[in-house]
Amino acid sequence: MVGWPTTFADNYGIQYIGYVIPPTNGDYSFYVSSDDQSILWLSTDDKAINKKAIAAEPSNSGVRVWFNGAAIRYDGTGASAGITTAFGITPPMNVSKPVTLQANTRYYIEYLTKEGGGGDNGAVAWQIPDGAVVANNSTPIEGAYLSTTNVGGVPISITTQPVSATFADQANATFTVVAAGTAPAYQWYRGNLTSNAPVADATAATLSTDPIGFQDQGAQFFVIVNNGFSAATSSVVTLTVIADTVKPTLVRARGNAEFALVTVSFSERLNQTTATNAANYTITPGITVLDARLGLGRTNVVLTTSLQNTGTVYTVTVTGVQDSSSSSNVIIAASTVQFTSWVESRGFALRETYQPVKKPSFDLNRG
Repeated sequence: MVGWPTTFADNYGIQYIGYVIPPTNGDYSFYVSSDDQSILWLSTDDKAINKKAIAAEPSNSGVRVWFNGAAIRYDGTGASAGITTAFGITPPMNVSKPVTLQANTRYYIEYLTKEGGGGDNGAVAWQIPDGAVVANNSTPIEGAYLSTTNVGGVPISITTQPVSATFADQANATFTVVAAGTAPAYQWYRGNLTSNAPVADATAATLSTDPIGFQDQGAQFFVIVNNGFSAATSSVVTLTVIADTVKPTLVRARGNAEFALVTVSFSERLNQTTATNAANYTITPGITVLDARLGLGRTNVVLTTSLQNTGTVYTVTVTGVQDSSSSSNVIIAASTVQFTSWVESRGFALRETYQPVKKPSFDLNRG
């Protein structure tokens, strides 16, 4: 939020009005710097009628000189009383008391400065929560956090709140919000309104997690919907996780044209350590399992074997493999599945297709 940095004219005044939109929750301190006098008002909401004087420069200061000697906080309590108090105190008094603001919320802001003679400048900076400390020559409030009062469109409102829900261990949890207003944009957060972190790439009306686990029991989420000039924060929802008591089972096994690989499919996602232990697999008759690798989706295991004969029925026996749930359910010992190795034949062609794997936006499963 900037005035003018160089000599322009004498004996004039300028008024700035608009909205300031904080990037995060917390306490903000505002700084004014001007030549000559200036005063800053901030509202408790987006209405000008609720504005209060929060900082003032009763004399003058250099360009972006936020500290002209020892900074004195301004203690004005209202627009009229604030102006009288501001210009009756020995300068400087250009730093506001901490003001608690909510992220993505529109607040009316007004800055008035009066130039007599000499230098011309006026600007407003802020100290944001956990941000860089304001010092002389620090930049004013960036335009990304400001908007005019002449905004078009419909303000954001939430018509259907997300609701707390229960999901099975290793399921994908989903929460949905319905919002009205012009061009809504979404950002989901994990945590409550006072302690939270944004969820990476969670910028749609529906939040869909990767498979959850017991470590996510009681996890909380909410979403902030905004459109640049207005915002709305949803209610906080809680995730409940149901224990998985189902043991993994074998679905199928299949060989391949190399006669040295077998893909074993399971009914659910597997624990990587047990799934990749080659000692948990045997193949009869007469085949040695040399290696085990966990495949796409963590429901397939690719076994490297000794050379298989053509057209032979083999039995795969599995013991000790666990699922990836927090309960670590173990497959029934000596579970079996059969496959028939390939047969070499003239007049046929093998067609294989590949596609890239989309990286998940985030993974709540830390096990």
